[in-house]
Amino acid sequence: MVGEAVLAYVSDQMFAVDLREAAAQMGIALSFASSGSDFKQRLDQVHPTLVVLDLTAVGAELDWIVKECKSLNGKVIAFGPHAQEELLNKAKAAGCDEVYTNSVFKQQPVELLKEWFAMNEQ
Repeated sequence: MVGEAVLAYVSDQMFAVDLREAAAQMGIALSFASSGSDFKQRLDQVHPTLVVLDLTAVGAELDWIVKECKSLNGKVIAFGPHAQEELLNKAKAAGCDEVYTNSVFKQQPVELLKEWFAMNEQ
């Protein structure tokens, strides 16, 4: 898995810490974006295998972000509050490969990253 790249657009620092630790355990390069323009710049630089989106951070930029990622053949997973079912459904409709609730993503970041990279190797 060394050499794989993940680009995360995450506003919640607790999720950022979990992602950073999971990536370190797996030897994966991880970059963070803090805004839509920052995301676009990093996407062009990193060409990630996997993009992780915090749905509360991306807001109205969701559709173009997913479209940009897909144009580079990247996989997109997203997570958001379970109480915001409309937001989770919007992410699915936008083309995210998988959408998780915050609680699932928070409990299993290493397992989820391993699962996505294993599927990518097939």
